[in-house]
Amino acid sequence: MVTISALALPGEMVPLYPDTRYGGRRWFTKDQLTAISPTIAMIINERTCKLRPNYRQAERPAALRQATLALLRPKIGSRGCAAAQRAFGMVRYGLSLLIGPFLERMGPCLYPICWIDEGEACIDQHMAASSRFVAPSPLTLVAVVAAIVGISLSIHVVMLQVLWVPYPDTSRIGRLGLFYPLAQSLGLVALAAALLPWLRRFHPAARGPIVGLLFATMNGVLRNALMAGFATTDFRGSVGGFVQQGLFDLLLGTLAFAVVLLVRSTAVRLAAAVILAGVGTFWLNPALASLLGPLLAWSARHVRPDVYVVPYGANILVPSYLLFAETVIACLLARYVITLRPAAWDPHGLFRYVGLVLLVRGVWVMMFVWGPIIGMLSVSQFFFQDLVMVLLIQLAWRRLGGHSASDAHH
Repeated sequence: MVTISALALPGEMVPLYPDTRYGGRRWFTKDQLTAISPTIAMIINERTCKLRPNYRQAERPAALRQATLALLRPKIGSRGCAAAQRAFGMVRYGLSLLIGPFLERMGPCLYPICWIDEGEACIDQHMAASSRFVAPSPLTLVAVVAAIVGISLSIHVVMLQVLWVPYPDTSRIGRLGLFYPLAQSLGLVALAAALLPWLRRFHPAARGPIVGLLFATMNGVLRNALMAGFATTDFRGSVGGFVQQGLFDLLLGTLAFAVVLLVRSTAVRLAAAVILAGVGTFWLNPALASLLGPLLAWSARHVRPDVYVVPYGANILVPSYLLFAETVIACLLARYVITLRPAAWDPHGLFRYVGLVLLVRGVWVMMFVWGPIIGMLSVSQFFFQDLVMVLLIQLAWRRLGGHSASDAHH
């Protein structure tokens, strides 16, 4: 076992041995090691055969952790401190996997090597783009999210409450309603394909549910359930729908990930997305409804009509704005972790990212398929809300130092 040092020659193949659970042997050049983080000195621990990043930015969190443990030791003892230290490590490692692109300055292990695989050029581009990224401060991220939430959701609020644009009446769409899950299925498969390089850092069993979780939060599954409770003053009526929709999104995301993992052809992936929409609509959703029958029945007994109607007061608007941050954060995270292949017609991925999010959220169908039937103006409030949201996220991503795969390629 050797130590990775600055003596490695450019282009030299350097053997690394990650945990056996990630399977096999991995080989990296010095450039690939540098792409993980330009300030990391790569060291192989001879006993555990694991990669250990070591750099100065880790000193401040480590000193804070040691000071905290020193204060706790008289109260919880040595064993308690040891358990607390392990807990610190587990929490830190979990955060590094989930939100590593945002927290690069706060600790090591933010770009684990276990997700890299041979023969994936787009993964190398993703690493090179990530290495150029400078993580913004948490305060900056909070301000960005707040600004995007305030501007984009205000379009819907102003149109609904000030201009008196009616809420869309979907009772007349009939079979055209099937286009909505079809569009979402296409967007989900595209999302899974764009997430594939980033997902390789996770355990294989967790990759599909992660796709489903991101898909669910981009569609505001939690916000929808809670807002129904705020409007009716009885949150129990939305519990059943929230559980069913959450499980549906997780399972559908897992199936979409399996599709992009097993199928390389774009045409076949599109066909699989159509089949996936049918499976979800006509089999998976009814199966979940049958499985969750007692819960749905209990929840249905607590369904109440809306107590508050337009124009809404602060008791509805404030939680609406706060909870819309779920969608904005999920879409912002998606922009950082997806990998878009180089394209001369879309060098920064703007059009593809906008199209992806609008497919995932189904507003393409609402605007251009349902709109001519139920009124373009009524559905335009959601279309323009989401369009402005993704444009602002793209702008923030560029301003905060984000770089696409095509940037790394050039």
